Amino acid sequence: MSPTVNIALFGIVPLAVVLCGSLSARAGILSTLLCGWLFLPIAKLSIVGIPDYDKLVATNLAILLGCVLFHSGPLLALRPKWCDLPLALWCLAPSLSSLANDLGAYDALSVGVRQVLVWAIPYVVGRAYFGSNIGMRDLATALIVGGLVYVPFCLAEVRLSPQLHNMVYGYQQNQFWRNIRFDGFRPIVFMQSGLMVGTWMAASSVVAIWSWVTGRTRVMSLSWPLVCVTLVVTTVLCKALYAILLMLVAVGLLAVLRKVRTTVPLVLLLLSVPTYMILRTTQAVRADSVSTFAVPLFGADRAQSLEARLLQEDALQKHVEDRLAFGWGGWRRSWPKDPYTGDFELRGLDGLWTIVLGENGCYGLFTLFLFLLTPVALMLARFDANELNRDDYGAAAALSVSLLLFACDCLLNGMLNPFYLVIAGGLAALQPQTEPAVASADAATIAPPRQLVRSLRWSRPTLPHLVDASDRRRSPGSETSA
Repeated sequence: MSPTVNIALFGIVPLAVVLCGSLSARAGILSTLLCGWLFLPIAKLSIVGIPDYDKLVATNLAILLGCVLFHSGPLLALRPKWCDLPLALWCLAPSLSSLANDLGAYDALSVGVRQVLVWAIPYVVGRAYFGSNIGMRDLATALIVGGLVYVPFCLAEVRLSPQLHNMVYGYQQNQFWRNIRFDGFRPIVFMQSGLMVGTWMAASSVVAIWSWVTGRTRVMSLSWPLVCVTLVVTTVLCKALYAILLMLVAVGLLAVLRKVRTTVPLVLLLLSVPTYMILRTTQAVRADSVSTFAVPLFGADRAQSLEARLLQEDALQKHVEDRLAFGWGGWRRSWPKDPYTGDFELRGLDGLWTIVLGENGCYGLFTLFLFLLTPVALMLARFDANELNRDDYGAAAALSVSLLLFACDCLLNGMLNPFYLVIAGGLAALQPQTEPAVASADAATIAPPRQLVRSLRWSRPTLPHLVDASDRRRSPGSETSA
């Protein structure tokens, strides 16, 4: 393994210390999150005493360390609420599955610790630091900037083939043939696959479009139309059809929210996630019928790929019937085997929901999507359509749709992104305010990457428990009166 892999995975920790030590809380967190998630390698390091140290764990631990060392006030002030219950139940799922399958206390502890490192840390950070409309705006800013940062890398790989990970870290993160699409290439940059890049760019496009519609005036000193067109075109060039479809659906839902002033379409999208799983597990929707429906939409090649995924889901579901409550646990024990050869009957599992169903059973599946969908449901219950069309809550509306896109993506893919978990934590903590928050002119715009820190630092927190010493250090020109 190339030395640059170790340097990057361990170097993110001191980088987080520098960023969080020199910047405000939200600026340090988001800068570390973007640096880690966008540029760390796809690799796992085995370290005695802790779970696999990979991109997810490295980024989350770095953020947590920076917060504890320099901005611990909001974390110490955080108190558990009933909205955190889905996370607690979901974090218990791997350990319960391990104990139910007699895999031992060590295995139960190990998988439980990893669950906390991967899922709980970003959610708690979101709850503590981003549970306000200004925090939501900062998250939206970071998501758009993250998309714009990836634009040149995506365009380079579309033209030259996916080589950046190989050039920097010395190896290809997946099989090269998977990145050939439509007589061209699908970029993967430093992520797990082209599908993940496409979903990231789609979410960035959706948030940018909604920010433009709700009245934000500047972004990186560029006009909103230019930013939106750049992100949308790059998303299309990523050649991830499912991501493009999700982007179109999200933009359509936000358009209905804008014109009709109703949240019903968002509720329907939220309900579509558990509805799909129920229809698939009961075989009300069969793989061949889905494939037939997909041919005119995506072509025979993509429809065949979709059917193969669904057939693998069917095979796993039959095997899970023996351990329906808590699944089979880890170590690929949920994969069915040929009774004669002992070989696995599956080439792999793609959808996160099927992976969780196999490993953690119905308990894990229920708690996972309860965790992902509860923040969106809370936002829809707390805010009406008119409030979500306002500039101060527009970012929350766009980010909630992005979280729904991630939940939908989990039906066909199993690629985690800590950014969405931070969004989930922020949405869970977001409460209506009696008066709109007042932010400075600089905080209401999206600055270029070198000024992102300044714009986040000048954002005025709107909840008392979010104020820490770093947020009180303001430029004299950044204060405005109501």
